[in-house]
Amino acid sequence: MAEPHVDVPNEARVTFRVVSDDLDPKQITERMGLTADEQHRKGDLRRKGRNRDWYYPRGGWHLESQLPPTARVEEHLSHLLDRLEGTVDVIAKLIAEGYQVDFYIGYFSNQGQGGPLFSAELLRRLANFGAEVGLDIYHG
Repeated sequence: MAEPHVDVPNEARVTFRVVSDDLDPKQITERMGLTADEQHRKGDLRRKGRNRDWYYPRGGWHLESQLPPTARVEEHLSHLLDRLEGTVDVIAKLIAEGYQVDFYIGYFSNQGQGGPLFSAELLRRLANFGAEVGLDIYHG
């Protein structure tokens, strides 16, 4: 007898990122008025390896969605936008100063096809921040 088909939910990881070669995480924290979930300077140790160590090629300040991975991508983005409320002017200055600022979406499709949908309202909210949006889709 064949096993019953079990739907495995899609998953996502969504992060707001500020990146630069000369990024000082403490300075970004002060400017944003928020504490990063992950931060590092260029050249900080990323991971020790058996044969070689890995270092960050650029400085980074990351704010992660705190929702479970199975939440819809739109929910993750809305959650981050809520956390970033009041920082639009700071983000505009960071972009003008040459920082790379984006919303990164790692989308893990367990269904093989399809992808996230974004409402017009969410797109309007994202546009207000002036940051890029990157989407990586992985098939499980």
